[in-house]
Amino acid sequence: MKKIGISLLILISIILCSISFSTYIKLNNFKSNDAKNTIEYICGDAFQGRLGGTLENSMVANYIKSEFKTIGLEPFNDNNYYQSFTTKCPQRVDKTPLLSVIDKQGNIVKTYDYGVNYKETLLNFRINELEFSSADIKNKNTNGLFVSNPSINSNAIFVTTVDNTLNFRGSFFENSDADLYILITKETLSDINSYLDEGYSIYTYIPYEVQDVTLNNVVGTIKGSNPDLPPLVFGAHFDHVGADLAGTIYNGALDNASGTAFLIELAKYIKNLGTPDRNIIFVAFNGEELGLKGSTAFTEEYGDLLKDSRVYNFDMIGSYDGVPLCIMSGSGSSVKSPLVDEVATVMKESKIYFNYLFEDASDHAPFINIGIEAITLCDNDTSRIHTPNDRIEYISETAIDRCFSIMKVFIIKDAYSDNFIYTNFSYLILASALSTSILVVIVSFIVIKKRKHKKGI
Repeated sequence: MKKIGISLLILISIILCSISFSTYIKLNNFKSNDAKNTIEYICGDAFQGRLGGTLENSMVANYIKSEFKTIGLEPFNDNNYYQSFTTKCPQRVDKTPLLSVIDKQGNIVKTYDYGVNYKETLLNFRINELEFSSADIKNKNTNGLFVSNPSINSNAIFVTTVDNTLNFRGSFFENSDADLYILITKETLSDINSYLDEGYSIYTYIPYEVQDVTLNNVVGTIKGSNPDLPPLVFGAHFDHVGADLAGTIYNGALDNASGTAFLIELAKYIKNLGTPDRNIIFVAFNGEELGLKGSTAFTEEYGDLLKDSRVYNFDMIGSYDGVPLCIMSGSGSSVKSPLVDEVATVMKESKIYFNYLFEDASDHAPFINIGIEAITLCDNDTSRIHTPNDRIEYISETAIDRCFSIMKVFIIKDAYSDNFIYTNFSYLILASALSTSILVVIVSFIVIKKRKHKKGI
């Protein structure tokens, strides 16, 4: 009978230990390898660089929506997970790019090779066609030409790069200074200048147009126990700069498939923790590469609901070797800004290599502009950004874990009460205590029995 009782106690102890272990797994359920797999999917060639206004961009939005639903996030503000906004986007035209030299009779005497001698920068396409002569050159140097054609009231910039490659692809800005920007090699610049000096003109056509397009942010939420508290916001942009006219894809693994994947994995983690004190909003921004359009639209529509919120944005999470984890905040912020200071303090205590950057260069900026505390966490590595080399093989799981180690602190601090473990996992405390007590009783019983046996009792 005693053996049956001991066996029963051991079985109960195993069950309770199992409950404790499964709960421990919940508390440590962020999986950087899953995040990396998601990065690989989002930055795959099938999505053609996710440029805002393309079918592939919409496909990624739909993927994120599906992930949010699978995780169990609820639609935010009854919007079926989408917040729509209209903005200007570069749209490709089904024609051939051209950069050529024209003689005085209007004949083409030389044509430059796209992707070898020149290519578009994506910055703007208020015009996509221009012919100019030496009289139209308003400024020139060894780095480029500024051209203004008064007959059509338009201008263009032809620019070289420091490394003399055509790899870099800029973000689109509808209010940029020039109407058209073209990247050229130093050799092409020298050649064009020679032809202009000899009385020839230069003609260029880049098959893009600027059109109004409706884009979608993807927004989900975890409802808190007290929805009257200011919500907590986590964000990341999922768009990138697409593919050039030769079909070269700018995959954007670090920028910013990484931040999007981190956001999705963070949502899974928090969903497992139990009900937070406040609502938590997860928003995948669109149109960041078009000039922070998605985050601006979000703050314009929901600014009143976000009063006194805190915003953590993730932009480039996954570069580690010698790279600091950067705390980025607005151009008017400083190391003394409350949220910046708090995050820096935790990084110092955790002995994490970090630095600061105060620029309106990511989706934290529109929130700060309406008086909301916001930062962007990013691995400050620009070596491959906006080039075809920003690929999955350079993503580091160690860097992903580094960022999570900081966010785990602030998730508990900002979203859960001080007695978080007791409130959400009181059964864990009870199970651990009971299993420990049972094991102590069993061990004590066995020890006592052995002693009695030795004494012949």
